Parts: sequence; C-alpha cells; structure tokens
Amino acid sequence: MMGDQALAICNWLARWAARVAGITVLLAALLVSGDVIVRKLFGLTMGGSDELSGYALAIAVSWGSSSVLLNRSHIRIDVLYQYFPRAIQAVFNIISLVALASFVGLLVRYSWEVVFASWDMNSLSNTPLQTHLWLPQGLWFVGFCLFLITLIVLLWNSLFALVKGDIDRVQQLLAPK
Repeated sequence: MMGDQALAICNWLARWAARVAGITVLLAALLVSGDVIVRKLFGLTMGGSDELSGYALAIAVSWGSSSVLLNRSHIRIDVLYQYFPRAIQAVFNIISLVALASFVGLLVRYSWEVVFASWDMNSLSNTPLQTHLWLPQGLWFVGFCLFLITLIVLLWNSLFALVKGDIDRVQQLLAPK
C-alpha cells in the first residue's frame, strides 16, 4: 500500500535525522566542554562555541522531531484520555495530530521566511564568527519540513485506518505508549 511505503520512508529518514541530531548535540557538547577546559587551564577562549552550540541545538530539535513523533516518545497529558473508549481515543489522537500538523505548518512557513530573508539580505551573525545565518536557519528549516511531511503521512495513514474502521491500527500509529 502506498501509505505504508511512505511511512516506511519517513521512518528511515527520521531514524537518520535523529542520528545526525544526536551527533550534532554531542559535537556541540564537546566543543563547549573543550572551550571551558581551555579557558580554565590557559585563560584563552576558542570563541564561537556558544554560537555554534545554539545553532546545533535548534537544528537538532527540528531534525529529531520526526523520530520522536514516530516513536511516540513525546510528552502527553492523558489523565482523562485513558478512561475513554478506544474509538474515542483514536479520534482524539487524530485531532491532536491535526493540531500539531497545523502548528508545524506555520513553523515551516515562517522558518522559510526567516531563511529567505537572511539569504536575501546576506545576513551575518553579529559575532566574531560572522556566520551566514541562512546556513543554520536552512538546516533548521529542513528539519521542520521533514517533521511536517512525517505528520502528513502519519495523518493520511491514520485517517485511512479510521475510515476502514481499523481502530487498532490508528492506536498503533498514534496512541501513547
């Protein structure tokens, strides 16, 4: 089925994006740690570690979001949810996915505007590194795009399962673990 293939591709992409995000955070932590050690031992600073780690964190969050969604690792408040019948839970799960997709759609739109404006104005960071801002912002934008595509594919599969009456499949895709 086309939806299952798209979901498999999203899973593969999300897995690799999460690995890249993890490595990015690890490298940022090593850079900051190295800067702190050099500063403490020699009174020197490598400079730019705070700027680069900020970019790394923003990029890692956007790139890791798809994996968190597909693994259902996000935080949910389900105090009342657990008391509803499974069919109602499935509808609530789809409603929450639509709300999240709407929000991420706005993130994609406005993050693109930020990237485009930085590119158009040739914006540089106001730090000694003079980073072309469209570079980290572009990577940030790509992560949000992957997240939105994953949301759309997951929503498509969930709605298709709901229409077929396959509540178990909807729950398998969306319910909290």
